[in-house]
Amino acid sequence: MAKGKFKSLSITEPVYNKIKEIASRRGFSTLADTIAYLVTLDDIITTSSGNVTTTSGNIIRKFEDLINAYTSKIDEQIRKDAEIIERIDELKELIQSITKTSEKSGKSDKEGKPKKDLCEILADEGVIYESEIVGKIKNRDSFFRKLENVCSAEVFEAKGQRVAIDKGFFEEFMKKLESLDTNDESKIKKVLGTKGHKLLKTLWEGGLVYYDSVNKRWVLSEPESEGEEELEDIDYV
Repeated sequence: MAKGKFKSLSITEPVYNKIKEIASRRGFSTLADTIAYLVTLDDIITTSSGNVTTTSGNIIRKFEDLINAYTSKIDEQIRKDAEIIERIDELKELIQSITKTSEKSGKSDKEGKPKKDLCEILADEGVIYESEIVGKIKNRDSFFRKLENVCSAEVFEAKGQRVAIDKGFFEEFMKKLESLDTNDESKIKKVLGTKGHKLLKTLWEGGLVYYDSVNKRWVLSEPESEGEEELEDIDYV
């Protein structure tokens, strides 16, 4: 190590002994070289400490920026989740309101609309075929007697089944039938409609109506009256 001008230095004995120990361990021949080594070492430590402090500060700032970015995203997601939950609650309330309104409306309909009786059903249907109510009505004999005696229905037996016809429907059916001068099925269906055509076909297959080709008209064979019988309650399955 280059020699320069030195000044005298007063140190305590423990410090002196420590410098000698360092000199011996590091292989320095003089105390001056040892002191110069210690000074150089201090400069290195100071410079390194400053760099570490700067680097640590940069790392801390970057870490804080990263945390802030994620915190911002988390806050945004929490806000969105809160809005979604609020909308879900609003939808639940709306559904509950609609359900209650629907239930009230259903009750009003049931309370306000009495169940139709047998005559009203016949009037709506126009024609009731026994084959279509098998399994639905237990006592079909009483059922057809009530249609005939209470509802003033026309009841015929055709093709092994009974057919009950609403009085108003039957009168309209007969008017249309009397106006027909043909047995052409397409023309018959056009005049009588679907229900009337089905009824005519049933009566014809049961031998209760026929077409007079000479006079070109349809003729209905009146069934014999069997008289009134005592009515019984009708049980529905």
